[in-house]
Amino acid sequence: MHTPVGLAALAMSFITLGGVRPAPAPARVYCMRGPLSVETEWREDPLIVEGAVAGVSRVMGSDGLLDRTIYEVRVARTYRGRAASRIAVHSENDSGRFPMQRGQSYLLFLSRWEDGHYHVDNCGNSRTLARADEVIQRLRVLARQAGKP
Repeated sequence: MHTPVGLAALAMSFITLGGVRPAPAPARVYCMRGPLSVETEWREDPLIVEGAVAGVSRVMGSDGLLDRTIYEVRVARTYRGRAASRIAVHSENDSGRFPMQRGQSYLLFLSRWEDGHYHVDNCGNSRTLARADEVIQRLRVLARQAGKP
């Protein structure tokens, strides 16, 4: 049982420390295709490119909240598929989003939604170009095996 003095001290500590704020739960990502190997994405994704984000557009939903972000990517190199010099990559505002920054270069493994828009599976191997050396080496081997220089 708490004494009135003990409760007062506890209340004062609570007020002084700004209350108790639980730490946010770690984000959980749902991976429909599971964790993906480079080989799996090579087989299944129609477009694999290196590119830099040239533009960012945020699309708001009817509720006034962020619905998706559309990134304009300037393509520098294509490993698989055929890409225009600039492509739009959509990222839904959900646990599967793949946030990118304007001016940053990325290695992107791209799938198409049913409506034709490209998107990144964030359970895959897409990443900043600065962290992509090992994956690029694997892509080069796969490209040679497929007869693409």
